[in-house]
Amino acid sequence: LARSGATVVAIDIEGNRRIESEAIRARIRTQVGDRLNRSAIARDVGEIYGLGFFRTVDVLADDQEGGVRLVFQLEENPVVREISITGNDNVKSDKIRDILTLTTGSSLDHPLLHENKTRIEQLYRAEGYYLAKVDFKIEEATEGAVAVDFEVSEGETVGSVANRLDELGLILDARA
Repeated sequence: LARSGATVVAIDIEGNRRIESEAIRARIRTQVGDRLNRSAIARDVGEIYGLGFFRTVDVLADDQEGGVRLVFQLEENPVVREISITGNDNVKSDKIRDILTLTTGSSLDHPLLHENKTRIEQLYRAEGYYLAKVDFKIEEATEGAVAVDFEVSEGETVGSVANRLDELGLILDARA
């Protein structure tokens, strides 16, 4: 960035296609006429990231007559075009889809992706699959769009593990 203390004479936003500039501008506290302040710019960048729609947020400062022009250069997150679920033999895909908050047509939001992974694991625990693990894979579908695959490794139910241990004579009778 240019020297701190210079007057901000313009603020431009570039790279946004789906998200309106005014929605982004509303998150930027730095205003034309303010003195350039690196910590305020860092806060503005955090606010833009907080929208959840952007992969990168860079700020350039161009020296202009009378001060500095700030350019917020953004790269939007891709759009989720497809969501698939694999490895789920004992819990129906529709039941899993019902608990997902990530939807097709929305911007890929990594915190939301992790939240949905946890939601699926909690569903499996509620069904008795305490050893179930979920991972996800993101693949580019087209330019600016991705497919998300939740990969489930169900493991066994606690009851089936206990039955096998009992068959092997490994469960001790508490009455003995």
